[in-house]
Amino acid sequence: MKNEPYYLDNYQKVIIFALSFKTKCTMFDDQEELKARIEAAEQDLSFFSLNWDAIRESGWLSEEELEESINETLDDLIEAKNKLKERGGSP
Repeated sequence: MKNEPYYLDNYQKVIIFALSFKTKCTMFDDQEELKARIEAAEQDLSFFSLNWDAIRESGWLSEEELEESINETLDDLIEAKNKLKERGGSP
C-alpha cells in the first residue's frame, strides 16, 4: 500500500486527533505497555507527517497547535523509549 495522504471528514479528524493523545493517558511502565506507547506514538507521527498539508488547509488545527501536538507525541515517544531502555528492553 502506497503512503498517500488520506483526506478526512471533520468527524474523523476529531476522532483521530483525540486518539493521538491516547499514549499520554497510558501511564503503565511494563515493557509491553511501553512498546505499545512507542508504536502508537510512531503511528501518530506518521499520521501527522502524511496529513500535514491537509490538516493545515482544513483549518482544523492551527499550525501552532499541530506543531504542539507533534512535539507532545515526540516527547512521549522519547520518554517511552528511555524507560524501555532503562528496563533492559528493546523497542
